[in-house]
Amino acid sequence: MNLFNINSQVNHITFGRGTVVDIDETFMTVAFEDGSIKRFLSDDSSALGFFDSPDNETSADIKIERIVIKRLFGRIDYDIVINNSNVSILSAPNGCGKTTIFKFLDFVLNPRMASFNEIKHIPFYSFSCYLSNGMVLNLNKVKLESDNLKKTRKSISPYNVAMSLFNNPFDITFWISGKQDNPLEISLIKTLIEEPRNGTTFLYEDDEPDYVVGHGFVRIKRWFNIINSQLIKFNCKVSIDFIEANRLQKEYDVSMRARLSRNDRVHGLNNPKLERDSERDRVDYLYLANDKAKFEIRKCMQEYNRRLTEAKNVLPSMYIQAPDQTNFGFDSFQARWNRYHEELNKFYEIGFLNSKETVIETDDLENSYNKKASFLETYLKAFEDTIEPLQKHYDKMKLFADIFNKRNEITQKTIKFTEDGIKVFIDNKDVGLKLENLSSGEKNDFVMFYRLIFDAAKNGIVLIDEPEISLHIEWQEEYLDRLIDICKMNNLQAIVATHSPNIVNGHFDLFVNKR
Repeated sequence: MNLFNINSQVNHITFGRGTVVDIDETFMTVAFEDGSIKRFLSDDSSALGFFDSPDNETSADIKIERIVIKRLFGRIDYDIVINNSNVSILSAPNGCGKTTIFKFLDFVLNPRMASFNEIKHIPFYSFSCYLSNGMVLNLNKVKLESDNLKKTRKSISPYNVAMSLFNNPFDITFWISGKQDNPLEISLIKTLIEEPRNGTTFLYEDDEPDYVVGHGFVRIKRWFNIINSQLIKFNCKVSIDFIEANRLQKEYDVSMRARLSRNDRVHGLNNPKLERDSERDRVDYLYLANDKAKFEIRKCMQEYNRRLTEAKNVLPSMYIQAPDQTNFGFDSFQARWNRYHEELNKFYEIGFLNSKETVIETDDLENSYNKKASFLETYLKAFEDTIEPLQKHYDKMKLFADIFNKRNEITQKTIKFTEDGIKVFIDNKDVGLKLENLSSGEKNDFVMFYRLIFDAAKNGIVLIDEPEISLHIEWQEEYLDRLIDICKMNNLQAIVATHSPNIVNGHFDLFVNKR
């Protein structure tokens, strides 16, 4: 079955809680178990792979165990065994392909146009990624022989299409090996020119190679989709986040713009920076992070305020209907009351709440309890429920704030999370500092830890290229300890490429074994 032909009837295929019921070159329509219908951009591979986790907070628990690449740059062979800890260190001289290996991993685990563009011109013979579930993801670059056809308007041959696409006669093939016999080998060039099994042609009236390549974006996306379907079928779809050396700029695609624009319309946000950069390939990640934080904070604050309003509205009826007796004593009630106000205080400290006022002062609590104990029990339960939406995001935000504040103690910079996004303050004053005015080291540190804490899915894989860039020696020496803690907390696998002995800082047991 060729599921992803643009003009073909799409068979229903189920991924976790959603079923793909239609797909074309622009949209993929998914029916969910609750009866809702949602449309995703068809090149949004994250939507394709994570219907089981709509918020993309949890990934399949699959790790990389081994990487084998042959004839990289035409001359280098690597056989890299990854250690079984949460963090591994990859080190080699400049020009030996550390970043290139990351680019290949980024593509085979998350095929899309941006990652394909990073590898398509790199000389190599084969690349294999061995996963902990026993499966192996393989790429081959195959040289095509000329079929001696003249390049005319009707000369659709693999050789001519490859020359038009790459300016070289090569095909790239993908397949998954391991537990199945006769694995499906997915050829890029064949996907560009073949006819689907239902007989609907991929070609148009003008069949010359240049025309095929001119429509290659849609066709190459079909190749990605077929690969993604195989990754899902064999349980190889895992979340991967590549934190590049150029980490202050983020890959910017149509799907990202569509999602952020939709968020703006629903929640009344404004992304002027993204609007100005709408024609660029990349966007300033600090602004992107701030917009994402703003959206999440406003969403949870709206839910908190909704629950708070409901709780306040039912107070009169709660008072009238409350029984005269309660099964709890004052000491138990006071402990819960204190915990609730400690929660309010921590949300106030991090910036969620503008005040931490209470309806009943602590000194009056016992007297009020003696008068109407059962009402106060019901009252407290209602208000305890209001803070649940805040707790969902608090732990990550508190961890990020603690790391940022600790690493910036000398300059006395602190951050808070507000409905306007992430705010940086100096000397605990009310005047905020714009993110763009942070130093380059502070920006790099901000982006790395933001992506590790907020973007990386639980159980996922993170590739970090040269974390030492722009960082002070003291920050470099602390980096791996912080990274190890974050990876253990979220069961992440992080592979770090570095030249810096300060980053390693004695963690020699984390080096990968290169053979």
